[in-house]
Amino acid sequence: MATPDGLEAVLEPLLVASVPIALVLSPEALGSAGSRGAAALVRHLVTGFPQLVEPVLALPGLSGMSPYFQRRTASEALAGLNALLSDGAADTEAGVTPLAPLTVATAASGQVNFDPLRALGIRQVIDTAANGMVTSTGCASRTICMLGGARLDLVSEADADRWIARTLAKPGWAMIVLDLTGSQGLEPDVLRRRAELIVAAIEGDVQAGHRFVSLPRAQIGWFGSSQPRRIALRLARPDAGDEVAAKAFAEMRNALLSKGVPHSIAGKPWDGASSDDCLALELTDTADARKWVADRPEADPVCAVERAGGNAPPALAAGVDLVLGGRAWPSFDGTGPFRIGETRLLERPGDEDIARLRDAVIVLDDDAYVQAEARERSLAAVESLCCESDTVLSDVPDLAAAIIAPDPLFEVLRDTYRQPPEPPSGPDGLSGEELLADARQAWQFFERYSRVESGLCVATAHEAEGATYLHQELTMWDLASLLAAIMSAHELALITDAEFASRAGRIVAAIPSAQVGEWRLPAAVISAGSASILSNDFNACDTGRLLSVLRELDMHPLTQGIAAEVVGRWHLDAVISDGRVHSVVGGRMVDQSQTHCSHYTARAFRHWGLPLRSPYMVAEDGTVMDRQMRLMQRVAEIGPFGAEPLLLEAVEMPVSEPSSFLADVLLDQQRRTFERTGELLCVSESPLDRAPWFMYQGLSLATPGQPWVVSTVDNAREWQAESFRREVLLVNTKASYLWAAVRPGAFSNKLARHVRERARFDGGGFCPGVFSASGEPMKGYVDVNTNGIMLQAIAYILRGRKPRFD
Repeated sequence: MATPDGLEAVLEPLLVASVPIALVLSPEALGSAGSRGAAALVRHLVTGFPQLVEPVLALPGLSGMSPYFQRRTASEALAGLNALLSDGAADTEAGVTPLAPLTVATAASGQVNFDPLRALGIRQVIDTAANGMVTSTGCASRTICMLGGARLDLVSEADADRWIARTLAKPGWAMIVLDLTGSQGLEPDVLRRRAELIVAAIEGDVQAGHRFVSLPRAQIGWFGSSQPRRIALRLARPDAGDEVAAKAFAEMRNALLSKGVPHSIAGKPWDGASSDDCLALELTDTADARKWVADRPEADPVCAVERAGGNAPPALAAGVDLVLGGRAWPSFDGTGPFRIGETRLLERPGDEDIARLRDAVIVLDDDAYVQAEARERSLAAVESLCCESDTVLSDVPDLAAAIIAPDPLFEVLRDTYRQPPEPPSGPDGLSGEELLADARQAWQFFERYSRVESGLCVATAHEAEGATYLHQELTMWDLASLLAAIMSAHELALITDAEFASRAGRIVAAIPSAQVGEWRLPAAVISAGSASILSNDFNACDTGRLLSVLRELDMHPLTQGIAAEVVGRWHLDAVISDGRVHSVVGGRMVDQSQTHCSHYTARAFRHWGLPLRSPYMVAEDGTVMDRQMRLMQRVAEIGPFGAEPLLLEAVEMPVSEPSSFLADVLLDQQRRTFERTGELLCVSESPLDRAPWFMYQGLSLATPGQPWVVSTVDNAREWQAESFRREVLLVNTKASYLWAAVRPGAFSNKLARHVRERARFDGGGFCPGVFSASGEPMKGYVDVNTNGIMLQAIAYILRGRKPRFD
């Protein structure tokens, strides 16, 4: 950033010659100059010479950001710039507030969609990375891009006039950037002389009729037919009890309606407000207001008017798209909504170029309609707006839809906020008697399929047409479900103290350790019959679950210390490198730190003194919503996620903030899918009673057009087909009970009752789930994880919905 004297020395000759200038401003640069004078000078220029000086906001790194963080970065920079410029009011035109920039400058890489910036008043982006021929194009449907140009280094280039002449001699448009970097070392007179040379070169080309000079914003108007300015009208209600104003309000609204002029009012939820209206956020009745927001059609933006002293509670404001009020620059402050200031109709700017390019919300307050003369002038002003070319007049929700570009990931977050919390119980909640009956049913699996000598049980059993097919290979995840089932059965008085201690002791003693190179580690797969090792591989995720359950077992009064010696024999620290956990497959280390199991695994390992990093650890700076969006972006990168191990964390440990938030997201999307399509589903991992025998079902945040994904270990084409996905999508039995445990409410209760009524297998527990498409259960097919985790969920509910141990 140049010194104030240096900047003034460069700009004065240009302004005297009426050469338009775009000032590329960085709030950081203005601030780092330590110069109140620099900010005051810039403010003087942008307010005193609006036809010659255009502020352009510098936003480095914008192209690599998601839509949400494009907006957050721009909003923070706008706020910083506004603060710097407004602070100089006493030094220049007192009381004049600088207008927010229409243009930003950033280095883009390839084709980047900058439409997310439109809601902040940004209509154009200058690509500072592009060189050569100057072109302008629509970046997408809401913003314009200017590419190309040449950079003149005023510090090193003494012959500025010759440089300008060479540049202007090239055909086509020219964009010239005057780079003042390092100019602090030059005397202002040197800079002034070089600027005078630039002016002479430009004036010569203009006078010869070869060129004309314009500000960057001029091309916004050139795109007006395809990307018009947006204006919304809001008719303000009069104060309660003012009968004269109320009558005038009705007359004004009838006049607008008769002329077909779109507009909005601000209403209360119980007033029967229509889709073109806004919510009055001064309400204190948050529950009613949130219900109003939640009940709006998904396609209708939720807009609101926030008045002084009536700010909405955060949980309500987070579900609103657009908040109006005051005269502030547009902002997106990380609390949810976009905020846009309003302009009073009779105080709106005139027809100068810059005003005709800005999106705006114009409010007709009581001053605009109570007196008949004012009402006539207001209606005439509205009619003139209707007649303006390249301007679209609308109500406020339509304005929001036009300027707020879609951001599917952010919409998932907003959906979650918009859903009011459900009461923990209701008429469809499972009673204690029903839960105990279900626990007894689930325990039948272990009574029927366990081995007396080892205490182990089969992984799955399929009984069909008089034959029984038993899968005898147990993973460490399966083993954890078996131990969890025994603890829960004891807690629910299904087995005695002695039986619990005996069973747990036999199982822990049966856990074999595989020799993996120089290390001893829990084997990936063992035999249910003999407890022998069937694979010398090591699975980090499955072991994480085993460690979580062994911790509970080790802290239980009847089995205290039972697992510490076993865990102590394993060389678990050997599979951790730089905080990342690895599996061992075929003797090779495989990084398992970037999966949806990794967060749960990290917490389980840490309980045993083994520090791991979680992929859900994101930067803590910014607002709560900023952190949640970073987490959602990370989750989208990792892949689809389901109920497990997300909800197991809540049942076995005090739930962490990331997992609690993701649980809210997943449950809300399942509920919305049912409300929108009638399709009931509940996604998680599950065995399958046909090839390919196992599947992961989850919510994909990366593919909003196809959110529900089915993945299989076998990637054969037939398992990737849409017909297969539709056929095998489940209402997962154990996940349904986990939801009833962790997020009780009407929808969770519906899931639990759905599987409770359909997924029973006489004498053998519950089957893995009910197919969403057919409504039929996975008949005759039962497994250790479904029944073990069901017992965990039921015990969790009946102990008061809290983990067994903190």
